[in-house]
Amino acid sequence: MFNALKTRIQQGYHTMAYPDGPAPVLSERFVGMPTVDSSMCPEYCTSCMHDCPSGAVFRDTVSGEIRIDTGRCVFCRSCEAACPNGAIRFTREFQLAACCREDLKPGLLRPFMSFHTKFSEDP
Repeated sequence: MFNALKTRIQQGYHTMAYPDGPAPVLSERFVGMPTVDSSMCPEYCTSCMHDCPSGAVFRDTVSGEIRIDTGRCVFCRSCEAACPNGAIRFTREFQLAACCREDLKPGLLRPFMSFHTKFSEDP
């Protein structure tokens, strides 16, 4: 335990000035927000749905489009690899936030909005 604390103290200050400073450097393995181009999905294809380990990929019963529930998604990219038409892609977008589970439903997740912008009392 002492060695861990000593190492951490030696590392120094690591907090960055983001969002006021430069954006963080993301590793090549980083997986951001998923996107689906439903125009590339034939109605009979269910490859991505069957390969998703968390059941986050589904076909909307009203529109018939493939959707991804980001609240269930584990960002493993299995659906992207399984899609024969390349309709599913994961972006490099890292500013994702939601205040509650309902905001994670397909189509509602948006890039992060700062706390001040969203909850400011100014009109």
